[in-house]
Amino acid sequence: LFATSFIPDAIIGYLAEFGYMHIHLPLPLYGALALGLIAVAALDPTGQDAKYPALSKGLVVIAYLLCFGLTLLLLYVQWTGYRRNTILGFQGRYLYPLAPLLFILFRPIPQANRRLAVLAVAGFSVIGLSSGVLAVWASYFVAH
Repeated sequence: LFATSFIPDAIIGYLAEFGYMHIHLPLPLYGALALGLIAVAALDPTGQDAKYPALSKGLVVIAYLLCFGLTLLLLYVQWTGYRRNTILGFQGRYLYPLAPLLFILFRPIPQANRRLAVLAVAGFSVIGLSSGVLAVWASYFVAH
């Protein structure tokens, strides 16, 4: 499982993997997407009053690990050859349905500036949409 670049590929795929051609964008762009997502979550003024018990946070972690394990099991059964050392075919996008649960684990910064939150959302949107356009351009208009 760890003989390949499984961990970086899964994290990069979780942030942004585009199309069936597995177009990977420049690495700094992934860092900008990750920082933008963290900034949006940290500055969200609507989530400051939300309080979740420790049991809810534990259930989020358990749900994530179970989904991850089941996904790997299904990929091993479906796509990986018998007694292979690595599991083939995992993509970070398989965990997208669980992504909103991650917000239960973290609380926004108290008394976050609303204007800064709007700028963070705008910046994240511009970076995300630009990376989508770049991926489409790389997929269909650049010779491979």
